[in-house]
Amino acid sequence: MPRATGTFEHQNTLGILVNLVVMAPIALVIAGRADKLTTLTAIAAVPISLFTISRGTMLFFAGGIVLLYIVSAFRRWDLRKAKIGLTGLALALVVIPVAESTLRSRSQAEQLESMRTRAQFENAASLMLDEHPLGVGANHFTLMLLTRGYGARAEVHWSQQAAIVHNVYLLTAAEMGYLGVIALIILFLTPLQSAIRYSFRAGRDRRGDLLLGLGVGLATFYAHSFFEWTWRLTEVSYVYWIVVAMVASLARDLREGVPGRVAIPTRQRAPRPLEASAVRSAGESSGTPPSANGGRGIHRSHQSLLRLPSRWFIPVGPVGDLPTREATSFGL
Repeated sequence: MPRATGTFEHQNTLGILVNLVVMAPIALVIAGRADKLTTLTAIAAVPISLFTISRGTMLFFAGGIVLLYIVSAFRRWDLRKAKIGLTGLALALVVIPVAESTLRSRSQAEQLESMRTRAQFENAASLMLDEHPLGVGANHFTLMLLTRGYGARAEVHWSQQAAIVHNVYLLTAAEMGYLGVIALIILFLTPLQSAIRYSFRAGRDRRGDLLLGLGVGLATFYAHSFFEWTWRLTEVSYVYWIVVAMVASLARDLREGVPGRVAIPTRQRAPRPLEASAVRSAGESSGTPPSANGGRGIHRSHQSLLRLPSRWFIPVGPVGDLPTREATSFGL
């Protein structure tokens, strides 16, 4: 059975990115604050996860949804979430057998070979870290595997020695040492801590539900990274840093007390209709009042404007008007 890769080179890249970004729409659906497009996004993630035929993608997708539901229920419980929970259980009874049959499409020998190769690469990374506590150098894992004999010592097949260990933490430790992996963990945990903290501080604010979804998405991404190194890919890092930026922006707004609705000032005096402005400007330019000649002194383009219904015109005011305290609110 062909495996879905999307626009990426590998299905695991598609899977880990879907799990990263889809938890935010699912959080809004659970909270009852999702529009049709957001709901459709959450639904579309299910077949995408299945068609990758990736054990990690399916496992962390399901685990992320369960974790998200539990934390969302703990944050605020209502009857709607109880109904969603019962509906989710019913859907799980249907989806789980489909997922099992999808995974069976991969041969047992293929799955065992994948696990054996992963273990060999992890062994090679551990050897590098033991012999080089400060790391072998950024982006030097494959070079050391090929030229320094680590591939042969870890019994990695020669055809696989141009690959990379499928564990971003071991990869970072092998290349940048213990200090490097500690820095990576701090980098990962900082936005996660902010997302979870301010999601609970937000109360009933919609931004709290969004932060919770982003936080769970980051948590699934970090857990999945024990089995993937895709965080180091450029296209994956783009999406990751966008998510981190969203967390930082929402957390800052909640910390500084920025309201969820933004006020935009309006003009002070009542607006003047456009056709009245056109008539007056035409009369002034011709030197003849419009009422004195039945409109004959008005420019031809202005005469055509006068024949249009007044409801077609947008009221405009003088340029020099000053804003007042009156405001129009727009939803965030």
